[in-house]
Amino acid sequence: MKLIKEIHQDLEYITEDKSGGKQNTYIKGIFMQSEQQNRNGRVYPEEILKREAENYRKLIKKGVALSELNHPESSLIDLDRVCHVITDLWWENQMLLGKLKLLTSPGFHERGIVSTKGDQAANLLRQGVTLGISSRGVGSLKKVGEQNELSLQNFFSSFLSLTLERKS
Repeated sequence: MKLIKEIHQDLEYITEDKSGGKQNTYIKGIFMQSEQQNRNGRVYPEEILKREAENYRKLIKKGVALSELNHPESSLIDLDRVCHVITDLWWENQMLLGKLKLLTSPGFHERGIVSTKGDQAANLLRQGVTLGISSRGVGSLKKVGEQNELSLQNFFSSFLSLTLERKS
């Protein structure tokens, strides 16, 4: 098994004012694409991504589609590093788009204190840093011509665990 990563950086940052002066920050954009070669030389079959997106929607509905800031070495989510929650996924042609909410603390909103990974991401955005959405998962790769394609075997629904990374 191999930890597989993919990064997308064309994102929209949205800040919504809520009652009590708290602002929620959302990031919306392309999370993954199917049937076309990515920068890592991989092609993700639409059949697999659609299946996994449907599985991941179950986690979204439960409110447990959590993820981290930056790429961990493990496929497991470390709650000490949780940064955001995925709130929506949808398809437009062969692009899987999504929306996530940064998990920020009251101290960040009231005093600008950065004490969580969500605060850190929100502060980076506030300072003008561009972040990207990076998907990761555990699966197998097989060579198909000049491209690497995911195998249907040993592919888990953890594939859509998304992380935020600084654009390089």
